Amino acid sequence: MAKLSPKHTFDKRREFERKAAEACAEVAHVLIIDYLRGWNKATKKNIRLAKKALRKAYDLDPKVALAHLADGKIREVEGDLKGEVEALNEALAIDKDLLDAHAHMANAHILLGDAKEALAVLSKAPPPSRGDPELGLFDWFKGRAYFHLKDYDQAIYWLQKSIDERPTTWFSWAHLISAYALKGRLAQPEAKAALTTYRKEFLKDWPLDPKIRNYYKQPKYNGAYSELQAALKELFKGLEIAKEKADFP
Repeated sequence: MAKLSPKHTFDKRREFERKAAEACAEVAHVLIIDYLRGWNKATKKNIRLAKKALRKAYDLDPKVALAHLADGKIREVEGDLKGEVEALNEALAIDKDLLDAHAHMANAHILLGDAKEALAVLSKAPPPSRGDPELGLFDWFKGRAYFHLKDYDQAIYWLQKSIDERPTTWFSWAHLISAYALKGRLAQPEAKAALTTYRKEFLKDWPLDPKIRNYYKQPKYNGAYSELQAALKELFKGLEIAKEKADFP
């Protein structure tokens, strides 16, 4: 056992503070993830609790990359998209290989109305490995970027890949179904399968009226950039087509 000394106790304190900061950052991160994805009956209370955990993380150690990532996601749900970019840049300055930060940087650019830049960000990021838990996130943002660019065939390809990797997120399915509708491909077996799965898994919690429409009234969409507003109109146009022709919920 090492002898007690000022250096020994200082080093131990810093070790414990670092671990506590990382734990607080994890808490903030999972709370805001649940809110962003509509999981586990998340409410705005998640945001308050995430901010509280984040403050603790920063007080203990401001150099935890995951804390800045959680900060970026909190800023996103509050509609501070430029602040989100700043927080994600801080995360990447600490850990340039933090894949989730690259992915959400791409999403921030989508929300800022620049889908081409989002694709550029994803192309420069370290490639996620097969089996990575956030692989579906990369493909979701690629699909969403192509959807915003009205390249619906590419959108369908990447959205389907995202769903194959992460099938539990309703908005990936909704964008996929809308893209099929906008391309006139609702009669295809793949589109019919997507509609069947959506009715089975998401019908109760995420119907088009009013839940999906209300979801896109969050602060980050209020007063959104014209490119984002146009993409949302296309999303709802496709869902209305699917509702009329294929009984979308």
